[in-house]
Amino acid sequence: CLAYPGANVLIVACEFCSLCYQPTDLAVGNLLSNGLFGDAIAAVVVRGGADIEGLRLERNASYLVPGTERWISYDVKATGFHFVLDRRVPGTMAMLAPSLASLAAKHGWEIDKLDSYAIHAGGPRILDDLCAILEISPDRFAHSRATLNSYGNIASVTVIESLRRMFDDPAVRDGDRAVIAGFGPGITAELALGTWQR
Repeated sequence: CLAYPGANVLIVACEFCSLCYQPTDLAVGNLLSNGLFGDAIAAVVVRGGADIEGLRLERNASYLVPGTERWISYDVKATGFHFVLDRRVPGTMAMLAPSLASLAAKHGWEIDKLDSYAIHAGGPRILDDLCAILEISPDRFAHSRATLNSYGNIASVTVIESLRRMFDDPAVRDGDRAVIAGFGPGITAELALGTWQR
C-alpha cells in the first residue's frame, strides 16, 4: 500500500471452522470447538493514501509465545481436522498482554489510555483477562464484546467485524488512537496501532 498509494488492496478473511466438526470426537477441545467457533467471511479495503476516512495503520508487530505450538492446533486424521486445545490456553493472556503494552510504548502511547480496542474475542475470558492485566476498563472493549455476543468466536473475522462496529460508531472521533489485536494458534499475537481519520 505504501509503494502504490493510489491502489486499493482487498483483504479477505475466510473462516470455515465447521470443517473441524467431528460429531463422534468427545475430546474437550473438540466439544469447545463445536460450541464456540462459527463460520464467517469478511473483507476490508486498505489504501496507502493519507486522505481516506478510516483507521490509519501506523505500526504493527507479531509475537509468538515460545513452546506453545501445540496448545491450539489441529490434528489431521482419517475423518478430517480435529481441534486440539491445551488446558493451559486460558492463561495465555498473561503471556501476550505485555506484547500489546510494549508495542504501544514503542509508539509513544500507553496501552491503557487508547480510545479504541479491536480485540479478537476468542471468548469472554480473553477480554476479561486483558482488562485486568492491562488495567483497562471493561467498557473499552464494547465493540469486541458485541461481536462475541452476536456471532461467537469467528476467528480472524472477529477483528474486522469489531472494526466495522467502530467505523459505524459516531462516538469514534477523528484522531482517536486504536489498537487491533488478534490471537491464535502458536500461541501468537498479531498487533497493529493506528489513528482514526474522520
